[in-house]
Amino acid sequence: MKASFSLVILSCFLALAVSNRVLSSPLKQPVVVTAYPDIPPLVSKDTPGQGYATLVINAAFERAGVQIELVWLPWRRGLVEMSSGRIDGSFPWFFRTERAENMHYSNAFGSEAIGLYVRADRDDLRHLSKPKDFIGETICIPVEYAVPHQLEKLIQSGEILREEADIIESCVKLLRHNRIDGMILSDASNKEEILGDVLQGVSLDRSDIFLQPETYHLMVPKTNERGTAIIKAFNKGLADLHADGSLERFARMTGLPMTALPARQPSQGN
Repeated sequence: MKASFSLVILSCFLALAVSNRVLSSPLKQPVVVTAYPDIPPLVSKDTPGQGYATLVINAAFERAGVQIELVWLPWRRGLVEMSSGRIDGSFPWFFRTERAENMHYSNAFGSEAIGLYVRADRDDLRHLSKPKDFIGETICIPVEYAVPHQLEKLIQSGEILREEADIIESCVKLLRHNRIDGMILSDASNKEEILGDVLQGVSLDRSDIFLQPETYHLMVPKTNERGTAIIKAFNKGLADLHADGSLERFARMTGLPMTALPARQPSQGN
């Protein structure tokens, strides 16, 4: 009888300990994440599941047992809200060493072939093969978008001019009207069904200038007290999605090339 009573007390103690641990979990409250739906098929209101990246974010946190709230905000506004602590994280972001000083980065959940796109009728630009060949021209890269490594120094020095637009569609419109010479665009986004309404009959062509593919990540400020826990939970869910083939299914749903799916790798920047 005494032994049974002791077991009951021990069971109650363990249950209370587990309950307290759950209640004190840093992820008890929903994780608030932001993106802007201007980069199909990764993030777009017109793509199934609102894009590949959105599907991954939702599913990975669900696998980890974490509730999230998604808020659509322009990229710069999203960074401001993260800095203020009102937003926990943002996606999808290219990894940058200088930004990793202040940000946690998740494991990569995709990669993207990007190119320097010009109008198809600009024969003087289509076959340029080196970044230096574009000196004196103007490239549109939206606000807060990462500048490709191969162009960074030339843009910083002013040898290549950068036009900053609010969103990708604005860059496309500038290119359509010949107000810029080129723009940075993912190969997956240069499709008639995605940009047709904006292009209005104008065709884009990828220049011969090679730009290194980029990887996509969830990004959380290091000032966020829950930051490490958020990244850990997401990475855990992402690993599950990778293991059971969900990433391939999301890619097929959204039209993302299978070559964009990530290889398993350790987390960067956290």
